[in-house]
Amino acid sequence: MGPRPGLKESIKAIDNSLDVVFIKTDWREAPNFTGVDVEKIEIVVSSHYSFGAIYEHCPNLRWFHSLTAGNERMFRYIGTKEVIPKCVYTRSCTVVSEFVSQYVITQILAHEKCMFQLYENHKDKRWTRTNLCSRCTSDVTVCILGLGSIGMKAAKLCKTFDMKVTGITNAPVKQEERDNSVDQYGLLEDLEDLLSTCDYIVNLLPSTNLTVGLLNGRVLSACKKKPVFINVGRGDIINDQDIIHALRANWISKAILDVSKIEPIPENSILWNEPDVFITPHVAFGPGTSSSAYLKQAEEYLTNYKRYINNEELNNTVPWNRGY
Repeated sequence: MGPRPGLKESIKAIDNSLDVVFIKTDWREAPNFTGVDVEKIEIVVSSHYSFGAIYEHCPNLRWFHSLTAGNERMFRYIGTKEVIPKCVYTRSCTVVSEFVSQYVITQILAHEKCMFQLYENHKDKRWTRTNLCSRCTSDVTVCILGLGSIGMKAAKLCKTFDMKVTGITNAPVKQEERDNSVDQYGLLEDLEDLLSTCDYIVNLLPSTNLTVGLLNGRVLSACKKKPVFINVGRGDIINDQDIIHALRANWISKAILDVSKIEPIPENSILWNEPDVFITPHVAFGPGTSSSAYLKQAEEYLTNYKRYINNEELNNTVPWNRGY
């Protein structure tokens, strides 16, 4: 279920024996089951936005696979129920991590190589090298908030360019489980220390009780190097007014926002006219019509499908009690 049929076509291209039904729907709306025998639906591939409506309409649902990175809508739904769902919930990781991490490294390199400023010079037909300040990436420190599958992929890409990487995790990471791509691990209680040393803040945290408003108020005043804030996690980690205040107080130098608290961002939002805010419309993970991206998602799903029919434990399972 989703807005585009590309995934169905990719699944059928790999395994034509599967009985796959595509239901076109906006992920943020309840799907229309008219003409669909919901009793026969055993597996659904969709988005966490749709989980509640799908679970209530499909009595024989055994496995729900989400194509999106976040799970907060699903957790909000089960938080209203007294009984834990009987189905298994998994999510895509490989393709999502690849897309989002590439978005992050693109923004960092564009900023470090002055591409935003050079583009403005080009529009104004100005051939000038003045006021350009480009660094070697080995002089750059990136603090990643959230070292899940996407955060670790972003860390590895940053390390490929010789950047120093620090990161925040929800729970302590054992020494033997730490990755060489991360130079320093920290917890939420270490946030102020890590903010004080970084050139980039990359938010990849999910929306939970611990993360909503995490950067509100004067939290970003801990920044000493006027870092660039890149938000590809969830928009509710900081209020719009606090982003503007952090910029004008010179706590941060730029805000690159792929997510926001309200989406789409209203035309009258203060964010649009702030010169050091760069907005993209939640496209860090956006396969669009890319057949190769759909094929990779289909391959990831079908790997799990083979495990499913063999009664094996599924990859990328999200525990019902985890909360994110």
